[in-house]
Amino acid sequence: MKSAIRQIKPQADAATVTLATVTAAHEGEATAVQPHGTEAPLPVAAHASHVPPLEPGDQVIVASTAEGLVMISRLRRPGERPSQGFSVNEDGSLSVASDRGITIRTARAAIELRADGRLCVDGREIYAVADGLHRLQGATIELN
Repeated sequence: MKSAIRQIKPQADAATVTLATVTAAHEGEATAVQPHGTEAPLPVAAHASHVPPLEPGDQVIVASTAEGLVMISRLRRPGERPSQGFSVNEDGSLSVASDRGITIRTARAAIELRADGRLCVDGREIYAVADGLHRLQGATIELN
């Protein structure tokens, strides 16, 4: 399978950063954008690793390089909440938030919080220990 990823070499001059609108996308990646103030769409050369899936009409920030336009970020849609993020609380604890789900994974175990409200724990062995009351509550509880 041939990779579509191209190596982009650093340039001596700084890239121009501008706002643009996605005009064409394929499988979540923008293939063409129209920078604001221009008359025609331009092809996209690369995407930064943190850019979320894109669709036509999305407002984005792009950098113009010698190799072409590089997708830097997508602006949130009106009323859209951040889909991911974490913060440190006043007591020092950590809060992680995502509208799409959160997964903590190692080679042989995973804890997944799904957007539909399901919590999945998968591992070779699972231990739950409590000094006090250990409650298991649900509409239906199934064992084996």
